[in-house]
Amino acid sequence: RVAREALESKLLAEHQKKKKEHIPKVEESTIDDENASDNAGILMGFARFMARGVKKTITSVVSSVQTMTDDGSEYLNPADPRPLSKEEEDAIVLMQGFCPMQSTPDASIGLSLAQGFTRALEDSAPPVLSRSGVVRGTDARLPYYGIETFVKESVVRAVLYRNAEEYHNLIAGCPRISLADLVSSVRCRTIDEAELISLMTWLTKYNRRIDPGGVASVGLQLKEAINFFPDMSTKDLTMEQGAERQAVPLRSFSFCIEEGSPLCDPKLPMPKAVLPRKIQEKITPTVLADPILCQWFRPLTVELWTDFICRHPCMTSTTDLAIAILVVLSKHYINAPDRQGFGSFCARMLSEKPCIPFDSVKPDQVPIKCSMERPSELYVFSAQLDAFEGLGSFRKAASSLQAAGVAEDFLICLGVRKSIAIDFLFSNLESLSWNNDPKPLISYLQSATLTNDDWKKLSLSQYLPSKNDDARLFAPSELYLPSLELSCLPFLKMLRWPSEPEIRDTSPTGKFLVKIGMKKSPALSDIFEFISNAQLDNAVRIRIFDFLCDKLGPHGVYRDSFSSLSHSQRQAFRFLPCTLQHPFSSSASSQKFFSTVECFTDEPCGVFGFPVLDKSALGKNTKLYGNIFQCTSEPNAQLLIPQLLHLVKEAKRMLHEKKEASLSVVNQFGSIFRYLSRRVSDLDERALKSLEREAFIPRAVDDNCVWYRPDEVFFTSAREDSMTKELFILIDFCAFLAATGVKQEASTDDLFKLLVSVPQKVLNNIGEEKYRLLLRRIASKPPFERITPDIRNASFLLAYRSQKNAEPDSAESVTYHLSKACDIYVIDNSLLGRLFDVDRAPHESDLQELYVKLGATYISKSVSKRFEVVGEPRSDSVTVTTLRDRVAERKPLLVSPNITSRLLVKDAASVLSPKHLAIYEASNLMAVYTLNGVTRRDRTTCCLTRYTKGAENTIFLVEDFDWFDVGYAIGDLILSRCELQDAFLLSSILQAPLEQLRSRGFPVDRIIMEQQAAIPPPVPRPAAEPIARVNSSSKKVEADKGSPESGMEQILMQMFPDAAENFVRSALGSNPSIEDVRALAEKMSSASDYPKAAKPDHPVPAHPVTDPGSTPNPQPKPTHSKYSSSGFFNVVGRALSGIRGAKAPPKSTELTSAAASASSASSGQDGIVQQPVRHEISNPESPAADAQSQAGLEQMLERTVRESTNVQRQGFESGTTKVMSKIPDGLGRGETCELVPGHRLIPFAGPRGDGKTLNGLPVFASKENDSQFLTENEAAVEQFSIVLVRIAEVYGVKTSSVAIFYDPSGRVIAFNRNRALHFNLRYFYSLHFAPGKTKSIECYGYWYCTTAHELAHHLVSAHNKEHGFYTESYTSRYLPKFVALLSKL
Repeated sequence: RVAREALESKLLAEHQKKKKEHIPKVEESTIDDENASDNAGILMGFARFMARGVKKTITSVVSSVQTMTDDGSEYLNPADPRPLSKEEEDAIVLMQGFCPMQSTPDASIGLSLAQGFTRALEDSAPPVLSRSGVVRGTDARLPYYGIETFVKESVVRAVLYRNAEEYHNLIAGCPRISLADLVSSVRCRTIDEAELISLMTWLTKYNRRIDPGGVASVGLQLKEAINFFPDMSTKDLTMEQGAERQAVPLRSFSFCIEEGSPLCDPKLPMPKAVLPRKIQEKITPTVLADPILCQWFRPLTVELWTDFICRHPCMTSTTDLAIAILVVLSKHYINAPDRQGFGSFCARMLSEKPCIPFDSVKPDQVPIKCSMERPSELYVFSAQLDAFEGLGSFRKAASSLQAAGVAEDFLICLGVRKSIAIDFLFSNLESLSWNNDPKPLISYLQSATLTNDDWKKLSLSQYLPSKNDDARLFAPSELYLPSLELSCLPFLKMLRWPSEPEIRDTSPTGKFLVKIGMKKSPALSDIFEFISNAQLDNAVRIRIFDFLCDKLGPHGVYRDSFSSLSHSQRQAFRFLPCTLQHPFSSSASSQKFFSTVECFTDEPCGVFGFPVLDKSALGKNTKLYGNIFQCTSEPNAQLLIPQLLHLVKEAKRMLHEKKEASLSVVNQFGSIFRYLSRRVSDLDERALKSLEREAFIPRAVDDNCVWYRPDEVFFTSAREDSMTKELFILIDFCAFLAATGVKQEASTDDLFKLLVSVPQKVLNNIGEEKYRLLLRRIASKPPFERITPDIRNASFLLAYRSQKNAEPDSAESVTYHLSKACDIYVIDNSLLGRLFDVDRAPHESDLQELYVKLGATYISKSVSKRFEVVGEPRSDSVTVTTLRDRVAERKPLLVSPNITSRLLVKDAASVLSPKHLAIYEASNLMAVYTLNGVTRRDRTTCCLTRYTKGAENTIFLVEDFDWFDVGYAIGDLILSRCELQDAFLLSSILQAPLEQLRSRGFPVDRIIMEQQAAIPPPVPRPAAEPIARVNSSSKKVEADKGSPESGMEQILMQMFPDAAENFVRSALGSNPSIEDVRALAEKMSSASDYPKAAKPDHPVPAHPVTDPGSTPNPQPKPTHSKYSSSGFFNVVGRALSGIRGAKAPPKSTELTSAAASASSASSGQDGIVQQPVRHEISNPESPAADAQSQAGLEQMLERTVRESTNVQRQGFESGTTKVMSKIPDGLGRGETCELVPGHRLIPFAGPRGDGKTLNGLPVFASKENDSQFLTENEAAVEQFSIVLVRIAEVYGVKTSSVAIFYDPSGRVIAFNRNRALHFNLRYFYSLHFAPGKTKSIECYGYWYCTTAHELAHHLVSAHNKEHGFYTESYTSRYLPKFVALLSKL
């Protein structure tokens, strides 16, 4: 503390001692606070103490400051060459004392000291030294980029500020000078011109480099604040001479002269608002182009200056200056974008002022001084006025204007005339003698400047002569340009122009004449009207045609005019010479004139009576003229058919009056048809169709002309055996007639129609042999869909009758005639044919089918037949027993579908069973036949009738019966219609021994043994079954007679081992049939409450007991489960295959029931069957038998395919089904139950709403799942349908039996419902719907096998050996067709 007080005392003393030495003298008003002065004294003393060590470095510091400020920028860093004064040096030392050099790392210590000094003077800022004296720090301004140059008060010198920046910034708090300070400074004083130039130059540099935004905000304020004294040493046109020096506000100047402007000429007067030229030259154009100065001064435009100069008195008083001004205006007029607007403006300002200098010329041609005149009173330099000498005096613009560069167009724009007035010209036409040669007049007018009124007068006045009319003068619009080309048109008036033969419209003279209204070429309608005169000389017409050939070409002048003419306008001009041919007239063709739309160029169309261009009149260029005038070569195809019908009508009318012209008419229509053949491709199909009902084809018949329809005639054929030429009218081939329906050869339909309409005529023309051939042709492909009453009642069928000759040894004669179908009989029984004399059909199967279809009847069906039995019938005779046994033995052969092609009746096998068929023997049989009231009697050996009450059918026979009669009777029972060959076949099967049948190829063993093996052997019982015995002499197995129902009972007992035997026996009744067994089995399967057998105390063991040491043979396991309805058909169904019409697959030969019984008896075991190991020895099969067996199988497969049913379109629901099936031996574990999943399908509407694909397959969706997948994958559905349809065609399956469904759940690829096939889209989409796979062999192979699998379910429900057999059979049967399909992919 003591040290501090000592230091403060020392500073105060030092301050009092040096007070007056270091403080400059200042005005008292600057610092008037005594306390402040004392505090300042203390601070100054302290500062001097702190600055003792730095005084000796002031000079070097000042030198460095000068070096830093001298950066080469003249305006932004202005130079300050004045050296520091003694006071300024002391001030620097004093201020630096307040700012000691930093000696610590922390700069905040120095800042704290400075703030402490500032707080010592709480009421005023520390003082600083400015260029105007000592002021407070807040009132002083620091220099900033040259602004200090133009502000004089309170600005700190840059050198002082550089040496004490910390003092000025931190302690004194001096603000830097701103543009606002500059505006305030210049507003308070008037600057001179040099300072103004410097200020504007500095301002542009400051604006570009330092503060563009600040200058833009105060720029206009600065201009408004500046007043300056112009430099009086320079003379300027804007300042009046002798004026005193006065301050001029800068705001009074708004324009400047842009560099390169035509106004830069210093002689040109300028408005007062333009900145003086001297100032602009000193500032330089670059500075004036700165954006900030562009706000002050806009470039003066020529338009604004023109408005000023046109009002200036120099335009009418000073010739030289006026010429200079006109030069500027002329140049701007030539280069102005809006020349017309600028010229109009100048004309408004100067047209009434004497502003154009001119040269006055006296008669002695001595020029005098230039004078000024109004533009309208003068002529331009190039005006040709020599032709008007003596008519008056004419003054031209001064030649000095032309020398200076004033454009003639600009003078014309101002109103200077280029030619004399039109009124003056027309008033002197008579004295100038231009009637014979108007060329001088036209040449002058071309060079003259004409107003709109002048052009109008020139167009309407009659002042031009005509070349071929001297009667008067004509207006330009009445004349045509002289042209050699138009000389071929004698009706034209062309301008007289003796010096030249023609004037082109592209030349300057031609353009001028066209502009005043003269025509280049006549209107096309005028030419057409002239040449339409029929009296015009043909040579003149040809010359005009040649002239028009060039003008109507692609680039001709009349091309557009001719194209714009309407049809009615063209039709009005008839100028083309044509020939008109009269089709049915003997006179020569006439010549008339037609329009371009009425005639044609193709000569052959003249046969229709159309006008054709006359070659004799038009010469070799006929085609050319037709093309030029756009004549069509041929008539429109739509006109040909109506014209043909019109000519037919005219020809018929003429022939009615003149019959001898028939031949000429036929020849004429031949020419017409040949022409139409050329145009047949153009004719409308509907028009050709309409001719089918018209009789328009003429044919000369016996000097008469007969007209035929197209379906009544045919073309001549080279075939010798053609039936057409014998029955129809023939004509030569013609393409047009072929298009209307005339045929080369009569079709079956044509022949049939002729046959029905005039059968007797046809028979007379071709004879019986060809007539029958014709009937065969009709029978092979009937030309009718249904039989109409007209067909049924027409007598066009050949009927034959046999007539006996009078001579006994001669053969019968056969006659024929035509008859109706209902009166003819088809002889399917020769016996009846011999008995009755009737009209009979030919003995040909095809013809007989046709006759029956048309209404003929089989004689066997028409003859009523009854039998008379003589004697008491017996059923116990040897004959009856023999036949009954033979029928029972051969029944499988008789009802086999492979034996005959005839259809079997329903349940054919049961018809032959003893229950439904009784056989009796009579002593004699007589057949009584009746037809149409005629009765015939004949003896027979066998007949079929009803006799007993118990049996439905009864066969009577005599002792020495004929097997053929028996076959006939059997055939009537089991066949839908039995014919002779069927009766013969059945009789052979019954009569011949089995060995003979086998040798002839009948599959005896396979058919008979399969039928027997299909019935399972009954379970042996200890003493209930008869024992089989073998007759060694006959080698035949015979069984003791048992009850008929015992075999059927054993079948059901095997199927239902727990059923009571008494119940089964009573339910079957006496003489049960296979149908009775089936009905009872189905009833017992559906209801499980049938009576059960009592259980034994000691059950039968499940496995056979064998002797010790012996090898046990495998035994079939007994079945313990109940068979379902479908299981019944799988077990017993093969025995009923004849009923179902299906052939079972090959099976291994099993023991018959008799053999099984014998085996049981020899085994010695009660109730146990031990089957011995045996090797089957069968008779060898012949190749014919194998072939016949395979053929029968294939027929059965094809028939089953055709029996496929239609898909149920409305959808369906089905539950899960259990199917009993047996896996092949060695692969399964006994009987298995297969679960067939159910389906709930609903129709899928699809994109078309019909629920079908494009090729007609129905589509279904699963009811449990959304159908969105089908909607999004329509392409997959369509591709799948294509695959399925092609495979269905391979198998011959109707498309109505195939459907697509989508089920995303489960594992069903396809299923068969009621013989309709359904395929899952899910597997096609997953496996084959990909690029390259849709048409692949893998795709088609997969679905081919799947289809075969499902078709096999037509025959077998379960997946067992039989199903596998039929799947393989379908696959192999249709494999060739499938390979052919693959070759087409």
